[in-house]
Amino acid sequence: MTDDDQDDCEFFIDALGSLDTSLQVLQFENGADLIEHLDSCEKESPDLIFLDLNMPVMNGKECLRKLRLSYTANKLPVIILSTSDSERDVIDTYNLGANLYLKKPNDMKTLRQSLSEILCKPWRSDITKTDRNEFIFKPDRRKISRS
Repeated sequence: MTDDDQDDCEFFIDALGSLDTSLQVLQFENGADLIEHLDSCEKESPDLIFLDLNMPVMNGKECLRKLRLSYTANKLPVIILSTSDSERDVIDTYNLGANLYLKKPNDMKTLRQSLSEILCKPWRSDITKTDRNEFIFKPDRRKISRS
């Protein structure tokens, strides 16, 4: 997870931990730190990248652009996780090659359900482009109300 807001990171990690304690989460405060990590670890790459847009040093769009230009990271699934629901941000990140856009939920139940659904998707390294109609993630409200 790449996000400079410590509270959002803890919220995310708590929600993820309640789903599966075997998941390993690496946390970075900005896109530059993520890129540096990916460049330095040649053998292991993450299964998914959750990327915030508004960060210091290197924001999410700049980081996504670098990821998609990288030989080793260009096929990694990137999920934008942001407080922004700006149409410009959605269009920009779609065009830059993000795989999914999730507006940060305000409650644990919705975040947990969203992460559960996202983790169950069949992410593959050969994914080239997400269908525009499925780019903005909408959690299954029926499952949230029963949880």
